[in-house]
Amino acid sequence: MTESEKLLNQLAGRLGAKTIHELRQVARAVGVKCPAAGKKDRLVEDCLGIAAGKINPVPKKADGGLVGAPPKSHEYDRQLVTDILACREKLNIVCPAAEEEAESIALTVNSGNAHLLDFTAEGILEKSAELWFMRTGLADTRKDIFVNEKLVNRYGLREGDVLCGRCVREEVDEIAGLATVTSVNGGSPENAPNRKKFDNLIPVYPDKRFVTALGADDVAGRMLDLFAPVGAGQLAFITGDRGSGKSEFLKNVASGIAKNNAEVKLVLLLIDVRAEQAADYKRSFPKAKIFSSALGCDESNHVRCARLASEHAKRLAEQSKDAVIILDGLTELARAYNCSAGRVYTALDTSALNSAKKFVSIARNTQDGGSVTIISSLSTGGDAVDEAVFSGLKGACNMRVEVAEKYADAPFDIYASYASDDKRLLSESEFKAAVKLRSQGTGDAFLKTRSNKELCALLNDKN
Repeated sequence: MTESEKLLNQLAGRLGAKTIHELRQVARAVGVKCPAAGKKDRLVEDCLGIAAGKINPVPKKADGGLVGAPPKSHEYDRQLVTDILACREKLNIVCPAAEEEAESIALTVNSGNAHLLDFTAEGILEKSAELWFMRTGLADTRKDIFVNEKLVNRYGLREGDVLCGRCVREEVDEIAGLATVTSVNGGSPENAPNRKKFDNLIPVYPDKRFVTALGADDVAGRMLDLFAPVGAGQLAFITGDRGSGKSEFLKNVASGIAKNNAEVKLVLLLIDVRAEQAADYKRSFPKAKIFSSALGCDESNHVRCARLASEHAKRLAEQSKDAVIILDGLTELARAYNCSAGRVYTALDTSALNSAKKFVSIARNTQDGGSVTIISSLSTGGDAVDEAVFSGLKGACNMRVEVAEKYADAPFDIYASYASDDKRLLSESEFKAAVKLRSQGTGDAFLKTRSNKELCALLNDKN
């Protein structure tokens, strides 16, 4: 056995005795390509290949550092690294093919992939298993950005914050880390620690109305504005049997709010919806923040999306902004809570109902901040779970719209629909007109007039 073979055998024994984590640290230090993705046998083989000159180390950058990530821990076998590099130098062998590969890698990193190593990104902050991540794509975790807890503590960051900053990584296939924070919710990060906390904001009754009618021909929107006006901070349920058109009505309400109330921040929460429904929402509301957990996603993802949406809405309220959560639908979310609690589909666990109540409880108007409004679809008929969810939550809302059957003359039942704060939200003439129409029926009053103002004037003149 030659001296070089003895050296390589000794190195192989020492490398084989290392754990996978220790081996990856050594592999990083000697210049193995993509050590984080390698298994033990491959890492040992590559380290020996570098020692024997069959593989060249990952090329160095202009500043002298390796393109590959440095060891993540300072506690690694430095002597073993020194012996591997010394063996390579002693043998003084360079593989031409490996040299060409190394030059190719360096060219790729320095040109085509440079933007993948140092870039700017925006995402929502989430805490998962005691670690913080900036989620740039809820469905694709490969795009997540790791956020050091020191940055979280320095700027007083909270879950649901929208962050923008510079991200870096040493290797293209590794998760990137947030290096610097340039903005928090569109503002300076230096102001973030001084924010008020949502739970400390003083709740008050709704005192501002969101107009929902899309125009003179939008009879459903005009009726809603008169019989069940939407106010900032309300918890509104769009109720009806499955297949009654709740989701379509909910989407029309969202369109009206987006069109007539430019200051409102729409937050769309789509739970267990079909792919075409989610795509339709995304096309219809390009400026809204969308949290979607489509049909086929597991219950834990439904719950996660709901938590992120609620936290994001609270962050908006802390900035004195009006956030409106459009939830499609609350029944499906309650079912997700139920499955997470370990119950079967035929019974509703008490903890699941409490979780759903906790979610909707954030709806409020505040005196010293903004507001969070929740408008959600809620099924009234179906199986035992649907009935239990409806019975347990119907008393929590302060606005309800009972959607009529698809082929009914009116879009919703004006006698079963209401808003608890309608006197605060409607003018005196509008309130009188609503009372009169409820007593005598709407007839074709909305079709004969071009606006609710004209309708109210017509009804009040008859008195």
